[in-house]
Amino acid sequence: MESEFDIHRIITSGIQNELDLQRALIASRLLRIMAKENSKLRMVRTKLRDLIIAYEYKNWSRNSNITQKQIEESDLAESMAEKEIPLIRQSLIKNFNISPNI
Repeated sequence: MESEFDIHRIITSGIQNELDLQRALIASRLLRIMAKENSKLRMVRTKLRDLIIAYEYKNWSRNSNITQKQIEESDLAESMAEKEIPLIRQSLIKNFNISPNI
């Protein structure tokens, strides 16, 4: 799994793994707040949400075979991503030239 958040890679390549998913979920929450100040971010958040829904449908729907290993990987990715919230926020601010006081 990658160690650095890159929203542009996720948007162009899609969500590839559980860590990408957890980072995308966090970025979506942050973008929801930031989009109030910058309406251009709504499109980015919409695209991100579409990718999140597609990944979850493919990997976490009732039709998919969810294993214990998958659950453990998800829990680990969630824990890792939560620790990266400040870095994800900084990345969004840098990539979209947003005021850091949001």
